[in-house]
Amino acid sequence: MSLNMLGLGAQRLGHLEQAMRYLLDCLRLGQQLMNEEAITVALGNMATVYSTLGHHEMALRLTEQSLEISQKIAFVPFTANMLANLAQAHFDLGNHEQALGMAKEAIGFAHNNAMSRFECYARVTLTDTLLALGRAQAACRVSQSGLRVARWAMDAEGESLLYWGIGKAKLALGELDKAQEYLQVSLDFAVQAKSPTQELDVQETRLALAAAQGDAALATQIGERITKLKDQLYSSDVQQVVQSLTAQLHQQLNPGTTAAILPWDAELMELTRTLKRANMSLAHRAAHEPLTGALNRPHFQLRMQKQLDSLQPGDLLGVIVCSLDHMKTINELFGQSVGDALLVSAVHRLRETLRSGDLVGRLGSDEFVIMLNFMAQEEDLEHVMHKVLHALRQPFEIRDQLIHITASLGGVVVPRDGQMVEALFKNAELTVQKVKAGGMEHRSFMPT
Repeated sequence: MSLNMLGLGAQRLGHLEQAMRYLLDCLRLGQQLMNEEAITVALGNMATVYSTLGHHEMALRLTEQSLEISQKIAFVPFTANMLANLAQAHFDLGNHEQALGMAKEAIGFAHNNAMSRFECYARVTLTDTLLALGRAQAACRVSQSGLRVARWAMDAEGESLLYWGIGKAKLALGELDKAQEYLQVSLDFAVQAKSPTQELDVQETRLALAAAQGDAALATQIGERITKLKDQLYSSDVQQVVQSLTAQLHQQLNPGTTAAILPWDAELMELTRTLKRANMSLAHRAAHEPLTGALNRPHFQLRMQKQLDSLQPGDLLGVIVCSLDHMKTINELFGQSVGDALLVSAVHRLRETLRSGDLVGRLGSDEFVIMLNFMAQEEDLEHVMHKVLHALRQPFEIRDQLIHITASLGGVVVPRDGQMVEALFKNAELTVQKVKAGGMEHRSFMPT
């Protein structure tokens, strides 16, 4: 168990390569001694490292295996840990319904067994899931109701997690001053707990808040701190080391017990190959603009080009440019922070309206782009545009104010209206200009 503690400590300090070495040694030793408690802890902690690196499929598989063993041997502390981690793994993969149910189960189990830290973990996952589902008020209540537990346990990291959850909920609700207050408290507790991974999470939320407030100086300061934390947590050799260690995990596990511990062993080498890619969590941050979380223009174009390159005869794609009307007037009437909160809410609403495989990108201050993957027929484009307009016409509640907006949409069909990214963007934007010039209709298409 000492190796496990060393591995967990190294992971919390951001020394991921050293953490993996300790945990791999612990796993080997646990198998040699047939110590299932050591095995389940090693697998669970390795899952945490993979999650930190953004390899969520691997994290999910390791967590499921660790949970199975810990439940079998009635290892209550680690069962609480793995239930919380499993909820997080499902959330990271976008499985929101599974995350919702698993987080509630994890909270109940941890609370009943007085496992305050794992209850905090599960509450933050439930908070994030509710936010993803557009239920910001409920998300805020979930984190607030857990604070008493963390305070009673004198758990600095737990308090940081819960204040972070409240801060994110307040940001989603457009209560920027409250969000700033809670995020600062969360940051203070993260520093007190000496957790750079938690500090990074909080700082990135603070960066989104600074953007919403229009505070360029603060955003620059936070950005510099984020860069330092990333350098600490994601050194250039980490991916190479983890790839090597994963190969060792495949090759050196005791053959007599591999089937019992890793029933998915046949898939491990395929997962190993995914570790050659750039760190996925860093790639996500590079691909999305910080305010709304929509894909930025370069990465949207890249994703779109890949989709175009993979088109087969008969495949249909749809591209919609969505321009929110009168945003300048809204900013002048209500303030820039309200306008920014409205943009964030609009993107959330777009995602709720579209399918999970469709993409949302931001082209400009009030202009977004949507790619509809693999439509069944060209008429689907008009159907989706109608749904988007209907969704955006519903009032937005920002800072206790109901704000009504309209949007102008331009749509094109691939391959009918072109097969080059820039040409498709240009054609869609031309249709938007036509809509705005007409002053009547709020959607239009390229002529057939």
